[in-house]
Amino acid sequence: MRILGSGEFFGETDRLFQVTEGLSVGVVRHDRHLTLPRHRHELARICVILSGSMSESHGSGFEEFSSDWILFWPPGVIHEDQFGSSLNRTLQIEFTHSFYVDKIASYFPKNSPSPVRTGALEDAVPHLCTELLRSEKPIPLAIEGAIYELIARACRLRRTAMPHSFQVQQARSRSSTCILRKAFALLISRRQSERRGRSSIGCSRRSWDAP
Repeated sequence: MRILGSGEFFGETDRLFQVTEGLSVGVVRHDRHLTLPRHRHELARICVILSGSMSESHGSGFEEFSSDWILFWPPGVIHEDQFGSSLNRTLQIEFTHSFYVDKIASYFPKNSPSPVRTGALEDAVPHLCTELLRSEKPIPLAIEGAIYELIARACRLRRTAMPHSFQVQQARSRSSTCILRKAFALLISRRQSERRGRSSIGCSRRSWDAP
């Protein structure tokens, strides 16, 4: 089984840009109908399918993806790939082990890839591609910020897809909070009515409370 290190991909790398010490980005072209043998990547990565299509086989799972998908891969997952019949290009974002562990591991799946639709992340992917493909020299800070934005939006999306039981629990919590607010508003209204009543008969709070 082939183990791919930093910057190693099956296919032809159009450009490989070292953003920071722990972060690199590369655009990779894959031949039509290319089938890749079982392999794994040493580093965690994000695979953005820019064009074409591909199928992934990992563990007991098999999935097919087109150009509107992004895959978040934890390090070391054994898998096989097969690319489609059209022009296949992927954007590969790799993270060194220390960068991954220190900064983003908690936002990634643990044992298998996590797919997310590009459109669900709003303009995060176009923003990143714009920064990478500028005619002038790319600005590392801008690219790093765009990648963080992409990760954050994907994380927010996963967190909003809560289990039903948790949604019910939250609904009950909101209902209880609403009841408490109504009760508190009613209590304030009653106190204000009492104060207006005292004022109308010319009594101060001290005289009103006096025996």
